[in-house]
Amino acid sequence: TEVGQGQSGGHTFPALKGIGLDGQPLLLFPGEVPTTPPTAAWWQQGSFDFQSFRPLPMAPHQAMPHVRLDAALEFLLGDKLA
Repeated sequence: TEVGQGQSGGHTFPALKGIGLDGQPLLLFPGEVPTTPPTAAWWQQGSFDFQSFRPLPMAPHQAMPHVRLDAALEFLLGDKLA
C-alpha cells in the first residue's frame, strides 16, 4: 500500500491506497488510534474488517520498499550474527 488521502463531505482524511485482490483501486481509512488501550472485551468482539491488497509492482532487482527494516533487523539480530 501507499499513503494516500480521501475526501468525504468536503473533509480530507489520511488513507491507505492500493489495489485490491480483485484488481480494483482501493482507498481505505484505517481508523483512529485510541487514546487509551481497548478493554479485553473489545478485542473479543471480533469486529475487525481486514482488506487484502495486491503487492505493489516492482522492477526486476529492485529492493523492497521498507521503513528502516534493515535497522530493525540489525537491532534484533545483529549480536546473534556477529
